[in-house]
Amino acid sequence: MAIFNICCSSRFQAINLASVLRVVIAACCKCFLFVFAAAVFGTQAWADMEDPLVKRLSPQLVSELVPGVGGIQITESEPPVAILEVDGQVEAYVFSTHETVNPAGYSGQSFDIMVVLRADGTIGSHRIVEHREPLIGTRQVTIADVDHFLSQLHGLNVNTTRQAPVKNMDGISGATVSANAMWNAVMGSSVIVGYLMGLVSDDGGGLSVDRFTFIERTWEELIADQSIRVHSLTKGFVRKEFFEAGIALELDGPDEEEFVTLYTALATPPSVGRNLFGSNVFGKISQSAVPGEHQLLVASMGSYRWTPLNPYLVDIFDRIRLVQGEVILPLETRNFYPARRYAAYGAPALNQGGRFRIPSAAGFDPIKEWSLGLSLIGRHSNHDSFETLEIFLPYRVPSRHVVGGNKEMEDAGLQEIRYVGWGQWRQSTLLDWQLAWVNKQSEILALLVLLLTVTLILSFQQYLTQARRLYKILRVGVLAVTLIWLGWIAGAQLTVLSLINYFRLLAQGAEWGAVLFDPLLIILTGYVVVTLFLWGRGVFCGWLCPFGALQELLAKLGKIFSLPRLEPSVRIQKYGNQLKYFVAGAIIFLALFSAQWSAFAAEIEPFKTAISLHFGRSWPYVLYAALLLGAGLFIERFFCRYLCPLGAILAVGGKFRLVNSLLRRPECGNPCHLCEHSCPIGAIQPDGEINMDECQQCLDCQVEYHDPNRCPPLTFQLKPSS
Repeated sequence: MAIFNICCSSRFQAINLASVLRVVIAACCKCFLFVFAAAVFGTQAWADMEDPLVKRLSPQLVSELVPGVGGIQITESEPPVAILEVDGQVEAYVFSTHETVNPAGYSGQSFDIMVVLRADGTIGSHRIVEHREPLIGTRQVTIADVDHFLSQLHGLNVNTTRQAPVKNMDGISGATVSANAMWNAVMGSSVIVGYLMGLVSDDGGGLSVDRFTFIERTWEELIADQSIRVHSLTKGFVRKEFFEAGIALELDGPDEEEFVTLYTALATPPSVGRNLFGSNVFGKISQSAVPGEHQLLVASMGSYRWTPLNPYLVDIFDRIRLVQGEVILPLETRNFYPARRYAAYGAPALNQGGRFRIPSAAGFDPIKEWSLGLSLIGRHSNHDSFETLEIFLPYRVPSRHVVGGNKEMEDAGLQEIRYVGWGQWRQSTLLDWQLAWVNKQSEILALLVLLLTVTLILSFQQYLTQARRLYKILRVGVLAVTLIWLGWIAGAQLTVLSLINYFRLLAQGAEWGAVLFDPLLIILTGYVVVTLFLWGRGVFCGWLCPFGALQELLAKLGKIFSLPRLEPSVRIQKYGNQLKYFVAGAIIFLALFSAQWSAFAAEIEPFKTAISLHFGRSWPYVLYAALLLGAGLFIERFFCRYLCPLGAILAVGGKFRLVNSLLRRPECGNPCHLCEHSCPIGAIQPDGEINMDECQQCLDCQVEYHDPNRCPPLTFQLKPSS
């Protein structure tokens, strides 16, 4: 205006044109310097918001945000969150507004504010790390001014806050757009992380809308998976509805002609809302969100108009409303954001519609079914009045956009109930370890059959051992099943570390959940404990140890090829048997101080190499196992006799056995030594007594006991008197 006045003045010719140019150039230079200073000094030079969160969260920054942090873990979620621990307990979560909501300030660019959300759901503190806002960081609005403004959010609980907190704008005049954007970013990102870390949830019976997963989908794909529900009403349908209501309707056009096609969707999940409205708009929605808010799409094609001619002259939409059970929610104009075109590929240009914000205080449950009540207005055929008829168009969010447990999803009707196992167990009600048991029902049944077989053999041994050939076949068959199925296929090899672990759990009262995931080993262990106090250690060692079975079967194979057998002297046998007790004691001693060292020492058992891993280990382990098996070809069950720590522990427990079912005669040991020489592991002493600490319950001595052709005392008893 001043230049205009100068130009129009009669004295314009007298003004020096160079002076005017100097004024204009000086003003431009001042503007350039102002913008340059704002860009340089308004930004924290040491930060780069595009760096990973772990790089930007320096130890100094972490200690300033949350003092006394003892541990930090960065999640791999989207957005990433730093979990901070103090004294071994989760204290707080730290995250970046840039990565969480990608905000945009007055400059149109993102900014990076580190926010602390405490474990109780309250906003703890913040730190402005990087920004490009031209007026923040100047004398007009300092960083301290904005920090003071944002500190009003400190102590706010994002789970209980169901409406936007009131802002006190003192001290930030001139930068209200930037400050408001930062306020919304801190609040919105805190809500998102609250949902992500389980501090905030929609009240949906343990279910929540998935607010984090984004999958790019086209318009047709959103319709196909019912993320968008389409309700097409023809004029024939409308005529029929009015006719059934007893209303004669005047409506031009054929029955198949479109009356209105409505599109409805819950747009809160990113896989719906971000596809519909685009990443920028959806980012702003997320940035300003409060817990419990939701977004709805309502749009249409067709001639029927359900939006007011000028929505902003009325308070509510009078032709549509949201109905959920007994809750009726009018759709308010202030919460309406019109849109005709949508970001999803293939979206048509719709002539009415947009996005409705459903406030948290409305009592809307996004998980449950709801309906859009559409009021149809038609003129009577006599033209004297209008009639209104409301129809309800149902919608329910697809299960793909809901997170929660399977049981809750089934109870809510979002997925079918799945039954598993022979007993038709409801899978969602089972704990993980229980599901492991159900999934192994066939293996459990097979194990129970094996255990029952062994029990019957030991219970009726006095009858079975009278038939030498039948018993030998039965013995070899059970050993083969133990080795091939129980060991190599099912992998149920009891070890010394298994027992130590059970003892540790009993002593410490620790959680048994991890142990219960192996039902076969649990059942086998229980059976071994029970039979240990009935018959002694031989039940497991002689019948149910896969490595023991492997040794014995190889020894039998060696006999077929006439390999020589070595029988240690009584003295060597006596002292050799003691060695395994020292081995067991050493492993137990190490277990008291170091689980790692005890596991290393327990490698003296070749079970892992020969049974669990099928010899699929490095050569030193395979060589060790092969040497033990090779020794067993000449000294039967070499490892069981002299080195097995598990056998030593079971032998100690077997001293308290209740039943001694092995039959003996007075002549055993004096003068007869048949059983002593026929015992494959030297468990029968020269005096005829059986050393039950070493006995494998193979029952070879009982076969000899009942054989009239072999047992001298029995032969003498059965010899007919002259």
